[in-house]
Amino acid sequence: MRIVILILIVFTGRIISAQIIVTSAPQKVTNKTPKVAVIGKNSQGILIRKFGNDLDFIECYDENLNLNWREPVIPKDGGASIYKMIPLDDNILVFYVKETKKSNTLSGQILNSTAIPLGEEIFIDTLPPNFSQLKIQLTDFNDHFVIQFQDEDASGTLIGLILLNLNLNVIRKSSVAISTEKEIPVQSVFVDSNNFFNVVTAPDEKAKDDELKKYSLVRINTIDGAQATYPIVLDEMPFEVVRFDFDKVNNNLAVTGFFTLEEDNGAEGYFYEIFDLDSTKVTNKKFTKFTDEFILSLTGKENNKKNPGLYSFDVKDVILRYDGGAIIVGESVYKSSEQSETNVFVSPTSPGFKSVIYYYYNDVIVLSLNPEGNEDWRSIIRKKQVSQDDKGFYSSFAIVNTNTDLHFVFNEDISRSANVFDHWVNSEGDLEKQMLFNSEDEELFLAPQMGKQVSRNSIIIPSIRKDYLTFVKISY
Repeated sequence: MRIVILILIVFTGRIISAQIIVTSAPQKVTNKTPKVAVIGKNSQGILIRKFGNDLDFIECYDENLNLNWREPVIPKDGGASIYKMIPLDDNILVFYVKETKKSNTLSGQILNSTAIPLGEEIFIDTLPPNFSQLKIQLTDFNDHFVIQFQDEDASGTLIGLILLNLNLNVIRKSSVAISTEKEIPVQSVFVDSNNFFNVVTAPDEKAKDDELKKYSLVRINTIDGAQATYPIVLDEMPFEVVRFDFDKVNNNLAVTGFFTLEEDNGAEGYFYEIFDLDSTKVTNKKFTKFTDEFILSLTGKENNKKNPGLYSFDVKDVILRYDGGAIIVGESVYKSSEQSETNVFVSPTSPGFKSVIYYYYNDVIVLSLNPEGNEDWRSIIRKKQVSQDDKGFYSSFAIVNTNTDLHFVFNEDISRSANVFDHWVNSEGDLEKQMLFNSEDEELFLAPQMGKQVSRNSIIIPSIRKDYLTFVKISY
């Protein structure tokens, strides 16, 4: 365990940032438990799941990342597999799925704070033979679990919904028939302040022109099961991802993303739309074009008049503001492939070639919007990350929201000797940065996208370097 304290002081003598960095002892990655996930925190400490084909463990670490205990989690039915672990207060909820040729079953179990079962497994439901896209999550109010899955048969697509209380008892089962032909038609599922299921569905895969702007919101009363459908129609064509985020403070659905004015153009602006879940009406809608000056400052190039816009940027995250506004985080991500000659013998007349895929994760834009959708401020975080054949495993960033600042932690470049930086922006849009450490010096290689914020001011990020796993905790 190592502890490093970093303090950044501006010339006025004012401390503007202080970080405490703690690392665990490195552990050899084995074939038995090659996968790892940070699942959260309870009174015992920080909880890590390690798992593989046959073994599943929960490890608990203290605040200095010393290992407290390690417990196996074993389904009672040997044919079942662990699908999800969710820490809640001082318990850990485990969900199991058993798939057979005849039927699929979903069950759950409540463990105490040290991963000891508090009773028998609880049968939840039978899943359809062709189920997919199974998701299990806590509601935003932490008072129920929502389970969703997709069922496809000859008659079409059905979205199954199950509402559980915290004792894993079924409160309501519902389903929504989907007419769109899309591999993943559901964009968002949540339970609102009025205890309604809300299911947002995307346009048809074959939709064209204005049909691509049409989304649907299906609301289901969890008391009597009554359903109603409401259209959510965008004013302009969405560019790539559209985000639908539940604002529990204001009981709104926030719709955000980038838009384009022509099919072959890039992202030409951003939008912010509010659907009031009490009145079931759109109460605000704002579409704002990027200025030529902004695109020049971001890309260093004049906006292409023939095919304008930002082609590689997409919405990476949305942070809802307490006042009803939102912060949109966009990142430039793309990939390319090249053929390179190898020494592999193919034939006497043809050299061997292999395809190399390059992954690029570059600059980040942060846009803060007020409740009307007007821009309060914007910041640009500069970075350039390029890697080969790794699907960007060490690229992108981890984000920490301390309520006063947004911290972006990332590798400066994708190499074992990379410097790790923290860029942060405050509520006024002021941007600062600080180098945290050098990866070679600390024998680390962070995988930022695996990071998870475990408290108001701290995040755990795994490091995987030369087959050794280390956990890194950064606190502010």
